[in-house]
Amino acid sequence: ILPSHLSRLHGPEWTPTGPIDRFFANTQAFVDRRLAGFLNGPLHRALQFATHQPAIVVAGVIGLFVFSVSLVPAGVVPTTFADVVEGDFVTANLEMPDGSTAERTFEVAAELEQAGRRVLDRLSREQGDGAVPLLAGVTVTVGQEPRVEGGGLNPAPTLNPRANIATVEFKLASAQQRDISTIAVMQAWRDEVGVLPYARGISFSGEVIDLGRPVAAVLSHPDSERLNEIADSVVDGLRSVGGVFDIRSDHAPGVKEVQLALRPEARTLGVTVEGLAGQARAAFFGAEALRVQRGAEEVRVYVRLPAEDRNAVTDVESYVVRTPNGVEVPLGQVATLSMGTSLPSIRRQDGQRVVTVTADVDRNVISGGEANAVLRDSILSELVAANPELTYSFGGEQQQQIESLDALYRGFLLAMLLIFALLATALGSYGKPFIVMAIVPFGLIGVILGHLVLGVAISAASLLGFSVSPALWSTIPW
Repeated sequence: ILPSHLSRLHGPEWTPTGPIDRFFANTQAFVDRRLAGFLNGPLHRALQFATHQPAIVVAGVIGLFVFSVSLVPAGVVPTTFADVVEGDFVTANLEMPDGSTAERTFEVAAELEQAGRRVLDRLSREQGDGAVPLLAGVTVTVGQEPRVEGGGLNPAPTLNPRANIATVEFKLASAQQRDISTIAVMQAWRDEVGVLPYARGISFSGEVIDLGRPVAAVLSHPDSERLNEIADSVVDGLRSVGGVFDIRSDHAPGVKEVQLALRPEARTLGVTVEGLAGQARAAFFGAEALRVQRGAEEVRVYVRLPAEDRNAVTDVESYVVRTPNGVEVPLGQVATLSMGTSLPSIRRQDGQRVVTVTADVDRNVISGGEANAVLRDSILSELVAANPELTYSFGGEQQQQIESLDALYRGFLLAMLLIFALLATALGSYGKPFIVMAIVPFGLIGVILGHLVLGVAISAASLLGFSVSPALWSTIPW
């Protein structure tokens, strides 16, 4: 059933009378003449040439396809896993050296907060009179990282808070109320903070969903000391790559500790390693004396030496331990004391000890894929040649990209099989669908050249759109 307005269209014998009708009639006639001239002229000659010289046309299309695809690995058309989706939160994640107290971590976090407030005040003044203030709220937490998606506090607090980490998070005015982007605010905050020599690492984020660092290399080597040296070499190598910043390695030098070893004469007194360790722990860390019920919670009460008796190494040496026979002797007479280093954590993957080197990139200078290519082809290749036992893999955003693309490729193959079945049913042939589907790969020509003209990086969304396009061919009434 045709729409009712089509029934009022003029027939071919209609002659325009008014000026408006004559204007539209002349415009339609002009377009018809131009279109007919194009159909009977250039298009007709191009089709004749294509039918008379098919080899040249096929070779030209294949050459254009190869040229277009080569633009991607050459770096002419940049690639990225996903476009940056800005949120209304700007976050700074602070990590202090291992062994830092929560009070010291909070002091440094307060410095980050003050730097952020100065930046937001300055940017708010630059917005002009009557503009909404950029700062809508601030949160400072110690011992817990923020949630990955959307910002804000993590609703599931950890049972093992770390005193050396903190998060400073600013909530900005909504995007409709400000003229400055979240990424610009984040960059201004980073520039205001500068380099903090007493902090182990600081990372800034302003994205809604954090898919991991654009550069993340997981290194493994049988020799732990050599592994740390290799990680430092990777960090130094990435610092020479333009557009790469916030470079850090997760291996830590550790914290100093006093290590006790029994003397030979201690065993004649009946002192064991377990007994000595238990008495030393009770004296300097504390021993549970009792538990007090306070409402629905149970409070544990620990007893230990006064602070003035446990703040120096000499206090450990002079501490009196009790033997199984009831004899009290100084700890220094039954054990030797030596200074050592304790690692806060040891990370393993597939049973192998690993160290991860991460970095962020300035997408206006270099993409994550290009930075990983430089890391793989230049930095890591030289280190592998010098250290044959070194193995590595990529994590972070690169790992997410590989996993997502694998799923996309499997879905694309399944879609092609379904389209082949539909075409074979409609055409009544098993050979003709291959002829129709042979033009599908050439759709990459339009995808790549379109991104090149628009200056947009190819992302997972681009490949998703390309994978959906073959479904349109199945809807054509062949």
